[in-house]
Amino acid sequence: MFLFLDKLKSFCEKIEIKNALNFFSGNKTTNNHYHIHLGEKKGVISFNPNKIPEEYQEELKNIVKEGYNDSGYLLDCKQINLIENVQEAQKVTNSYEALYGIIPKDDVYALKASIVIKNMADKKIPIEEHKINLVNNFGERGRKICNLYSAGYFEELLSLFHEVSKEDFLKNYHITINEYAFAVFVNIHIPKDRIITAIKDKLERNKNYGIYYVNVHAIGKINVDNTISAINKILDSYTSIEEETRDKKKNILFVRLIDASSNDQSS
Repeated sequence: MFLFLDKLKSFCEKIEIKNALNFFSGNKTTNNHYHIHLGEKKGVISFNPNKIPEEYQEELKNIVKEGYNDSGYLLDCKQINLIENVQEAQKVTNSYEALYGIIPKDDVYALKASIVIKNMADKKIPIEEHKINLVNNFGERGRKICNLYSAGYFEELLSLFHEVSKEDFLKNYHITINEYAFAVFVNIHIPKDRIITAIKDKLERNKNYGIYYVNVHAIGKINVDNTISAINKILDSYTSIEEETRDKKKNILFVRLIDASSNDQSS
């Protein structure tokens, strides 16, 4: 954290911006500032990005990203109660520490922010603005990470991390993130009787985009067994759906189902 603070201070001094960086303790708020929480005893750092000339905004953005690594979340002080949610989510954030040295840095930051956002959602606190901020910082990949975490799939990824090699984990991890929009990821939170519906609905949705297949992923013995059972029922019940690929290694399953009724399939 101290390296990050030094960089931020040097940046402000370099462009001769006075009062762009303020240090104070407690829960004081200032409109249009950003806050980074340093812990209960260390207080909060506040700085005003509106005082930074436009030509330096990109450099500032890169520096600020480093603040995520230790604080877990960059706080918009219009919602100062985020500080409390960062603290409450810290235990969960720490539980994913094994992944932080493996997955890309920006994914780490997006995951930490996602943990805080879900903590807020669970308490019925509005999260839309914070999801927008997350996407602004980390793009569509950040949105995918947030949605996958909210759906419980990162629990499966964490279990996978302890079962396979680093290379196999990263391969499955990147497939999970990249395919999120057009694939089904079965996890322990999806009821057994909902897997068939989830697969069929995603295939129909994909067809609207000219994609005549759906990839299905599952991690863990229970999820794999439930998914295989669901897919077999689909194949028995719907003659227009065929299985193109089935790859099962240990407790990892990948299946591609295609809509055989179309003559314009994508592969």
